[in-house]
Order: sequence, then structure tokens, then C-alpha cells
Amino acid sequence: MGNHNSGCEFDAISSAAQFGIYEGFTVDYNADKKGTEINYEFLNEVVMNFQKEYKIDRS
Repeated sequence: MGNHNSGCEFDAISSAAQFGIYEGFTVDYNADKKGTEINYEFLNEVVMNFQKEYKIDRS
């Protein structure tokens, strides 16, 4: 999990809480090419797993 020291990260935590997302599931995100690639790869894995099993692995 990320280091939650900057204001924008605190905003992310507050925003997540509004949707019922636990603070421990928030992460730092680097909006560069590599960060975006990692984000899309992860999202693709979640969607594919959900389509197969209709559940999300939170490990």
C-alpha cells in the first residue's frame, strides 16, 4: 500500500471511503506510461477473473 502523505492521496482515501472502499485498498498511482500500463493490466486481470468466476480476488 502506498504512502499517504500528500494532499492528493488523502483526497483519494476520502473519495474511496465515499464508495465504501477500505483505506487499505488505496494505492499510490504514478500517471506515467508505466503506471497506466500496470493499472490497465491489473484491471484486465480483475475483469477476466470476474467473467470466469463472478468473484474478485482481493489478495
